[in-house]
Amino acid sequence: MSTHNLTDLAALIITDVIDEEFPENGYLTILVWQDCSTRIIFPSGSKMNVSAFSRDLDATIKVALGSIHHHCLEVGREAQISVHKVPANLTTEEQILAWIQSVPGIVLGFGFPERMGFGGPLPPAGQAG
Repeated sequence: MSTHNLTDLAALIITDVIDEEFPENGYLTILVWQDCSTRIIFPSGSKMNVSAFSRDLDATIKVALGSIHHHCLEVGREAQISVHKVPANLTTEEQILAWIQSVPGIVLGFGFPERMGFGGPLPPAGQAG
């Protein structure tokens, strides 16, 4: 899997699932890149890259949502999930970073996008920025 830049981000999938023992690790989050590969950031702090199985963004998001539901079943809880697609008119890192920061409750961790944390209530899907 190639290295991605912030300008490669296509969507953020944010949840309210956190590891109670290590809340500093942040929430279960999935970054979906324009090439439809994904990076899953688990509440445990571990990360997993998943190669694109499709070139369709919506299909990739559906699979990612399925992964979240599967993880939540394993940990015995339901998740509040919010999907935010990067607006097409945002093309620079600065614009995309400003958009990400406009999502209520987001707290960016050191080394974004490798590590990020989210807190607070989630906005309705598509209402960021």
